[in-house]
Amino acid sequence: MVGIILIVFFMLLNSDRNSYPPAITDGFLGISGVLKNKTYLSDLGVSVHRYGFALGVGGNLKLHLKNMKDILNNGSIPIALLWVSKVENEKKIFEEVKELVEYFTSGDGARQLGYRIIYWELGNEINWGWGTSCDAEEYYNRIRVYVPAIREACPDAVIIMGSLLNIYDPPDRKIENYLETFLNKGGGELVDVYNFHYYGLADPTLGTENYLTGVEIFKRIKGVLKRHGYGDKPIWITETSTFSGKVGEIYQSEEMQAADLVKRFITLKAIGVEKVLWCFVTEPRYEGTGEGFFDQSGLVYDGYGPYDRGKGIKKRGYYAYKYLSQWIDSSNFVESWNDSVIYIFKFEGGGKEIYILWQDKWDQNVVIHIEGRNLRLYTIYGESIVLSDNAKVDYTLGIEPLYIMGDVEKVTSTSSGTISLKDK
Repeated sequence: MVGIILIVFFMLLNSDRNSYPPAITDGFLGISGVLKNKTYLSDLGVSVHRYGFALGVGGNLKLHLKNMKDILNNGSIPIALLWVSKVENEKKIFEEVKELVEYFTSGDGARQLGYRIIYWELGNEINWGWGTSCDAEEYYNRIRVYVPAIREACPDAVIIMGSLLNIYDPPDRKIENYLETFLNKGGGELVDVYNFHYYGLADPTLGTENYLTGVEIFKRIKGVLKRHGYGDKPIWITETSTFSGKVGEIYQSEEMQAADLVKRFITLKAIGVEKVLWCFVTEPRYEGTGEGFFDQSGLVYDGYGPYDRGKGIKKRGYYAYKYLSQWIDSSNFVESWNDSVIYIFKFEGGGKEIYILWQDKWDQNVVIHIEGRNLRLYTIYGESIVLSDNAKVDYTLGIEPLYIMGDVEKVTSTSSGTISLKDK
């Protein structure tokens, strides 16, 4: 009898180790960066949260466990960012990495969480010069030790390549060149997901990195992967954002930041990026001045800096993210149209057709004429603008995108003529 009880007990224990909380949705929208108040995750409807900047081997397991528990309790799935240091002793590193991963997948950590951590990102901005960055050959030499250790501890682990940053100098650190070298060494057999970071300004007319830069980087990475036979591998973006406030001579309002946030997520979902993470929620004092790019890139003010409206006050971008989560995160992209000024994207979800539309003329308003049936227009903050049973609606489009629900047939603008949706 005792033997039977023990067998049943261990069967149940093993079952718990391999269970996933059914209430958590592993979706598209994510958040990156240190986040003390994890309740923002549930309020925003965040699907995945990239935990911290360094879940180091031999780190503070109690602190990591608490943070991961808070992430899970607020409905998000943790992405564990593992520091990838130079391998001086392969056997020692293998055992340390294996022990760490086992703690969160089948050991005490997993039992206390009631969840197994399966997402493991190896390094941060590996091609640049930050943290444990290194050249492509050295990165391969490191993760060829780390990955087998992770897989032994967690056979279904998802290995995310350390993020690539969009740089051009030195040439061997350019995304394409770095990735080519890594794949030529055999790195493609170690990685499940590829990953990059990009930032930039909200105004697409300034000629610098902007939301559309992500489309270009995605195509470059996809091209390299296809040449090596890995074209079907997922691509994620574990950091992207722009700021509100002032950096140098560039001022961006909260509305500009919110508009850019929506355009980034919508465009990237449309081209097939599987997960995109905004960095940060609360302004982090990363630069320490209250005026730096990252110091102002958050969606909640920290009470520091000349353009801060008060600690804990949520920016317009916070609410724009929240409605993206409600309407777009679980929706499916259908198709898009654009003429390089007007961009229109169609999604389907929850039995609804959802259109989102914006203009990149930027320095002036554009009057648009919408034709269709049962048209419903909303701001990016979820505010109702027009509820019309009429077949025609005129709207003056500024820098902020517009949600349209209903059966849209065509859109005409003062700057770009007619975009006929039904004929496409």
